Amino acid sequence: DYASMNYHDSILLSLLERALQQKSHKPRLFILHTMGSHVNFEARLEHPIHFDYYNRKLSAYIQTIEQTDTLLKGIYEALQQQGDSFSMLYFSDHGLMTQDRGSMFASLTHGDTNPNKACYRVPFVLLSSDDTGHKVLKVNKSAFNFLSGYAHWLGIKERSLDSHYDFLSPTPDSLQVFDQYKNVPFADLAEDEVIK
Repeated sequence: DYASMNYHDSILLSLLERALQQKSHKPRLFILHTMGSHVNFEARLEHPIHFDYYNRKLSAYIQTIEQTDTLLKGIYEALQQQGDSFSMLYFSDHGLMTQDRGSMFASLTHGDTNPNKACYRVPFVLLSSDDTGHKVLKVNKSAFNFLSGYAHWLGIKERSLDSHYDFLSPTPDSLQVFDQYKNVPFADLAEDEVIK
């Protein structure tokens, strides 16, 4: 829970490495729940802030992104050392929106009320040990299709899911988002430009 005792995400790496030492001939699924860039960014940092961007809060936020990148690299390398083929999926469950824009106290928040597009734009990365290229898809995908895409990625077929839905399809999804009250078209939400 993001509001519980603050452990750094990096502790997950040693737990994963320990689990990987327990060999298995069956496919395995490991799920690591990170706190990443949840609010109160500075408390999430393992090292003093070394970025200098706009203000202390936003500098800490940027550093949480760097910290997550470092963790993901460590996870990838730990899986790679096993010598078995693997794939790795990383995504966030929500984005953050600007709060107090234009003031020296500007920050980012969860966006529980009046969410804008930034609340729903999240990182989504799929890596595989047998990848032979780097492909970037800038296409809208809907979390409403996540279970179908997840099952497809894992090779699971289930009658209630679309077995043809592929995360890596260049076809955009039509986007509806739940704004805490009802589903609304994503296009109708306000933009939230990066603070410069």
